[in-house]
Amino acid sequence: MSFSNTQDRLRQGQTSGNRQSLKDSFVDLKVNKDVTEKEICIRLIGLPFAFFQYQPRKLDAATKKRIEVDFPDQDEKPKFTRNWVVPGEEDDRYPSDPWSAAGYVGSLRYAQNCLLRHDDGTFEVKILEKGKMLFDEFTNFEELNRRRADSRPGKKYVTCLGAEESHDLLVVAQFNPKKPLVADLKVSPEPELVTITEEEIEALKKVGMPTEEELEELFSRNPELEELPAWFWYGYQIPRIYKPDMFPGMEAPSSSKTSRGELDMSDATNDDDEPAAAAPAAEKTKAAPKAAKAGATTKAAATEDNDEAAFGGDTDTPSDEDW
Repeated sequence: MSFSNTQDRLRQGQTSGNRQSLKDSFVDLKVNKDVTEKEICIRLIGLPFAFFQYQPRKLDAATKKRIEVDFPDQDEKPKFTRNWVVPGEEDDRYPSDPWSAAGYVGSLRYAQNCLLRHDDGTFEVKILEKGKMLFDEFTNFEELNRRRADSRPGKKYVTCLGAEESHDLLVVAQFNPKKPLVADLKVSPEPELVTITEEEIEALKKVGMPTEEELEELFSRNPELEELPAWFWYGYQIPRIYKPDMFPGMEAPSSSKTSRGELDMSDATNDDDEPAAAAPAAEKTKAAPKAAKAGATTKAAATEDNDEAAFGGDTDTPSDEDW
């Protein structure tokens, strides 16, 4: 089956549970003993979105080991993870983290739209979802350039990799036999500056756009974001994808309830690195939240780790129920 654009691919995934269509929405950096290295070239778009993600595991108080514990709403929502907002970073309409309070072990995650570039000059709009290990690399590069800009006035430095003029990034994932579930990641910016094109903006626009209500809500909480280009919010509507999963008995804030549209991938999850089924140490959000910068230091009360290694992999393989 052929797809004329990303919308058609998502529509097919929603109507038939097409598993490959779901996988195609995410940047794939999975490596293993058979595929030991992958190299990709991406161009980040806009700002990263931060969220906490929980798996059905808790720490045993006696052994300090992780044990499998089903979510209390597992029968109603059979997906493998639960998401929550980052306190102070994303949305103050939500109460304190109920999944952390219930003892589930979580990890700080980031998701961001990007353009995946191919050798033939073509590109695709994708979602890059990873933990601090990768997104801290982006933040460190931006912060270094801010210091350079302060000390060397008159020279041009990229201080936001998702901005109009930026660098393409080479990301190399290498298999590490000592940590087989977590790839070693290396990031190298291309030396030349690249300006986003009208073709690329149109491609992002075709994938998805926020509603006027969502933008109004976003800007009312974060007025400074209104100064950013409109295309910062084009592409996959990540705040919808990683919306908070309300704990049983909790009611979502009325203004956070979005209608389900063709591109509302509310419960889709990244299957970039599948978690081990029984690993003892295992390493999406509201209608219109603040787009947080990577490197946020906020931690959930009961999270043990905030990087890829915490879960022994990224997130679960999407299932039909995720749609």
